[in-house]
Amino acid sequence: ALHQAQATIRSTDTRIAAIGAGTTRALERHGATVDLVSEESRGEGLARALLDRFRKEQSVLLIRPEKAREALPDALRCAGVALDVVAFYRNVAAPGVERVARDIEDGRFDVVIFTSPSTLLRLLECGGAELIGALGRNKTVAIGGVTADALREAGIVASAVAAEPTETGIVDAVCALFPA
Repeated sequence: ALHQAQATIRSTDTRIAAIGAGTTRALERHGATVDLVSEESRGEGLARALLDRFRKEQSVLLIRPEKAREALPDALRCAGVALDVVAFYRNVAAPGVERVARDIEDGRFDVVIFTSPSTLLRLLECGGAELIGALGRNKTVAIGGVTADALREAGIVASAVAAEPTETGIVDAVCALFPA
């Protein structure tokens, strides 16, 4: 949208907050200066960080996927923040996800890593009880607590949860499942 408007993130006076290092890196690659990164990589953490710095006369634009948890907007609205929420993208399954689901059911993988609740949801759209059973028999790693909660709600207990929601955190969690 900025490209179409012939603007850049650098050309705005807007301050930017992000949930997590991955989003921060992506914004910085596009020339943004991220002013606030929540210590806790979930909506509740960003809400606390924002509310600690927020003044009532300020307004917030929350850019997010079409389907997302309501923790962040609910917390901001409860605090009286003037909030606009805009869905900027739709999360859909990638081509070939049906094959991945069959491969999981066939026991092809030693570990299955989930990087968000939506990765689980898109996968489960392709299978039913058989897939859930296969995931329950597999080692599974969740990138964080929100994703581990989504797994649990689907009837799957994560074998490990990354201590921090980063690539290193995931690698450490996987390595802990397979000690040398």
